[in-house]
Amino acid sequence: MNGWMIERRGAVVAIMRQGPRFVASVDGDAVGFYHAPEAALLDLLGGHTASPSSGVDTSKLDLPEDLSEWKRLCG
Repeated sequence: MNGWMIERRGAVVAIMRQGPRFVASVDGDAVGFYHAPEAALLDLLGGHTASPSSGVDTSKLDLPEDLSEWKRLCG
């Protein structure tokens, strides 16, 4: 699996490839499925995802707007 992850304000946010799509997750909870990682990032930045069980509002996490600032995961 490959993708990106970052930890902000105690929350772990990830965008991971799953087959032909990308899954956005917060603290291990899937919050959306996307055709491209940039689409997932835009929804995370705006808080336009399903709510994770932790109740975190992703729009308040100060996530970097560029995936190059996230940790790249390969594997």
